[in-house]
Amino acid sequence: MIKLRTKFKQILSKLVLDNTQIRYLIYLARFEKWRKSRTESFPLFDDRYKLYEYLNEKVIGHEPISYLEFGVSKGESLIYWTDINKNPQSKFWGFDSFMGLPEKWEVFTTTVNESSFTMNGKPPDIDDRRVAFVEGLFQETLPDFLKSFESSGRLVVHNDADLYSSTLFTLCQCNEILKPGTIVIFDEFTSVVHEFRAWEDYCTSFMRNYTVIGATKSPYSYFSQVAVEMK
Repeated sequence: MIKLRTKFKQILSKLVLDNTQIRYLIYLARFEKWRKSRTESFPLFDDRYKLYEYLNEKVIGHEPISYLEFGVSKGESLIYWTDINKNPQSKFWGFDSFMGLPEKWEVFTTTVNESSFTMNGKPPDIDDRRVAFVEGLFQETLPDFLKSFESSGRLVVHNDADLYSSTLFTLCQCNEILKPGTIVIFDEFTSVVHEFRAWEDYCTSFMRNYTVIGATKSPYSYFSQVAVEMK
């Protein structure tokens, strides 16, 4: 009888979801509700780079931009934006500690450990005078940066910090500069308990409205990248 109970507990432990997985399923349902509730018409792309090209060409029109990227790592997205937007008046800032994730990034099927994606404190080497890096944790660097920041062109905010805490902090701190017309991009939007949840909480708390202007949708990238325009 004791052995049977032990075996039952072992089986049950494999079937019962932990709190993280339950929360993920709840927010996955919320995400699907959000997706189906969008009534605006917007294009879908096979990958993030086609989305970036569309935004730069059709929405921005190659005009000057002030580009803030939160979560740089190797700089792939930042480099791509500097390549497609050659306007000499554009300015690009990359925010990162370059020491990897400051905390665990828990998703449904796995956990990405703290310090993952580390660059050992070294920013990527980008040969472009328009690019500057703001090194350190967002909580330590962003408030002072914003005190003197003035956008010199269309503001583009690229969120690739992965974590709920980091994404929510940057959105809340940037609320004053997220004026109508600002483009906000998410790189892991279907990480529903992180970037999606942070966006929902921010918009609810600050009563912000927006229009979805583009997203990715393919077998490998189902709404992972989403771009919105602030109202």
